[in-house]
Amino acid sequence: MPSKDIGQIKKTVREFVDKRQGVSFVELERLLDDKIEIEGEQSLTSAADPKINYWMGMSDEFAEIIRDMIKNNELYIDTCSPLVYAMDGKQPGLKLAKQPPKDGYKTQRWLPIVFYTEEQ
Repeated sequence: MPSKDIGQIKKTVREFVDKRQGVSFVELERLLDDKIEIEGEQSLTSAADPKINYWMGMSDEFAEIIRDMIKNNELYIDTCSPLVYAMDGKQPGLKLAKQPPKDGYKTQRWLPIVFYTEEQ
């Protein structure tokens, strides 16, 4: 794996999402696969309910880059149809999060999201 310039990787992500809009985690994995380690034990979850997973099986570095870009308003998320991920060829093996109960889910769920560079 080549040496990593996190600033350049974020720029690559930003430019890709800005050009395409509505980018899935699968597309970002493909984009960054030759730049950083992609797979690992990290998950991105909802702040409102940690049992709602946006994506799982991420490396520390991949998860941190995405978290940081969201935190700094470089990326925005919006929900999408699970068909987006089906078409991209990769879906986690979790039940969908559809209508969260008031006291939160009891088991892990997946909420499919896509990325934009502007708030939706």
